[in-house]
Amino acid sequence: MKHLNKILPRCYAVFHCNLAFSSIAEERHSDVIEKCYWPLLRIIEEDKIPLGIEMTGYTLNRINQLCPDWVHKFKNLLHQNKCEYIASGEHQIIGPLIPYDVNVKNLQLGNLTVAALLGIKPTIAYVNEQALSAGILDLYLDCGFKNVFVEWDNLYSHSEQWNINSLFTPQTLRTSKGREIKVLWNWSIAFQKLQRVCHDQLSEEDYRSFVLRSLNSGIKAFPIYGNDGEVFDFRPGRFIEEKQINRGEWDTLRNQFNWIKSAMHWSLPNEILKAQKDTNPLNGFTPSHPISVKKQQKYNLTRWALTGRNDLLINTYCYNLYSNMNNPDDTDWLQLCELWASDLRTHLVFDRYQKIEKQLAEFHQKMTSDGGIQSQLLDCKVIEVNEKNDKIAIQHANIHLQLDTRRGGAICSLSFKDQPPLLGTIEHGDNNHIAFAADFYSNHLVAELITQRRRVTDLNKSNFRAFRRAHETIVVFNCKYGDQDFLKYYRLTDDNKLYCGYEFSCFERPIGTLRLGYLTLLEPSPTLFYACHNGGDHLEKYWLKGDIDQGKAVSPLISSHGGLGASEGIIVMGDESQQVAISWDKAKCAAQPFIQRVNYNTEQLNRLYFSLVEVDETLKEGGSLLNFEFCLEQYHG
Repeated sequence: MKHLNKILPRCYAVFHCNLAFSSIAEERHSDVIEKCYWPLLRIIEEDKIPLGIEMTGYTLNRINQLCPDWVHKFKNLLHQNKCEYIASGEHQIIGPLIPYDVNVKNLQLGNLTVAALLGIKPTIAYVNEQALSAGILDLYLDCGFKNVFVEWDNLYSHSEQWNINSLFTPQTLRTSKGREIKVLWNWSIAFQKLQRVCHDQLSEEDYRSFVLRSLNSGIKAFPIYGNDGEVFDFRPGRFIEEKQINRGEWDTLRNQFNWIKSAMHWSLPNEILKAQKDTNPLNGFTPSHPISVKKQQKYNLTRWALTGRNDLLINTYCYNLYSNMNNPDDTDWLQLCELWASDLRTHLVFDRYQKIEKQLAEFHQKMTSDGGIQSQLLDCKVIEVNEKNDKIAIQHANIHLQLDTRRGGAICSLSFKDQPPLLGTIEHGDNNHIAFAADFYSNHLVAELITQRRRVTDLNKSNFRAFRRAHETIVVFNCKYGDQDFLKYYRLTDDNKLYCGYEFSCFERPIGTLRLGYLTLLEPSPTLFYACHNGGDHLEKYWLKGDIDQGKAVSPLISSHGGLGASEGIIVMGDESQQVAISWDKAKCAAQPFIQRVNYNTEQLNRLYFSLVEVDETLKEGGSLLNFEFCLEQYHG
């Protein structure tokens, strides 16, 4: 049955092409071009199906080195308006985890490569790994992009005010600064359906039934595909259980694309956007989910922050290089962006990891051999502090601190100047609901050791020493978690800052989770909030409402739901009356923060904590642990 194009719903597809794919060895790049990238161009040219192709500047350069004919053909098709290039940046980096300046430079360098090889200036950007925050939306506007290609599924699932109709056409999202940007949807359910039929995991009839049901629901601009171009007639080799290639997967894909012609009008991404009228802007981010990531919940921010072969160390190394850059040129920025690429994390093959392993080992040695707090105590005067009922009270400048020696030096209460205590310990019995029938401490450590099937803490009786020098008071506790010794210390300075530190005796990452620096707010308030940067240059502010548990396990293999980017190493928490700034040097330890909030009627638990290790299917044995220090001070806006 033939239809006029003008009355048909539109459809579009964007293929994500990435030769830096963590599981692909460099010697297989030519195979990927031949088996995956050439078929894309043949579909465009021979089947006359307009497609979007997204790739980093690195991938484009690499193809040009190995197969300049492909780039030449792609360029010709672009200038004939038969396909469209979707921007990505020079490298695929996880924007919410990375400082604004690096994000900007990565996009700028990518645009330079595209201009040199393709002679175009793209207007649509594909958000890397679909890792999106309100601040990242501002970033793309700042860099001259008019539209972004982002996943719909998780934004919809985490936003109570959205309905299914938001999928039917492109929408407008509100940024952190209150601006607006038009978005072209990626739909993970749809692209996974297409992958399944091509991989012989779904029948052709079932796939087509899904497409027709979606059309009947009212969709007007159908996102047919928006994922990897390297998964058809090629296997990246991430898992031994990966299904073997047993037939022409690109042929199957072409058959489905050509069948779709009978039901929809194939369009370029920019044509979809031009045809769409302006819509009321949607708010896509919540206190529980300020960052959205692609696909199912196992894909969350910790995947690139704390797991992999050595994510914590790699990220810290990147921050260290960034903080020490002095008048960098484009070569320096290129090297930094490459090290920050997401593909050096997750399923990185060992041969590729070896290229940076020596750099990381030297950096780790440097970071763990500086003497730490012990060396700072050499010129300090030992002082006596009053201990009563296993608690010690310390006042230095305008800081009032009470610590519990029975519980590893956990904070009982902390206050600044004449303000009431802001954070500390909520004791067993302070609240009536059975969910709160426990002690909720501040500044302690909890480790869940998978191989040992143990959950251990540092909440034990601990010896301590106190010292004083001209500008600060220092208290050091000898602590343990399981059989591991470490030092916990506090530094109270004349400028009214409290530094809390952890120094470990073992610097090998445990297999499990290691969470520490818990900060429990003492008083509930209707105006409680937190604010941090998630890849942008602006503090994103979220009111603490509803239940939030970013560290809740997804499954026995996935230890958390997400966490914060905190890309500038600062979080502000508090209410209208007083706030505290929590800051840490990510060039020394790129720890990731998490928010927890539990609410039962008038009783609340509001906490922030950090993690040095999380668990997912990418976590490898080995990896590094780093010392960690954070600072607490009054925040005045």
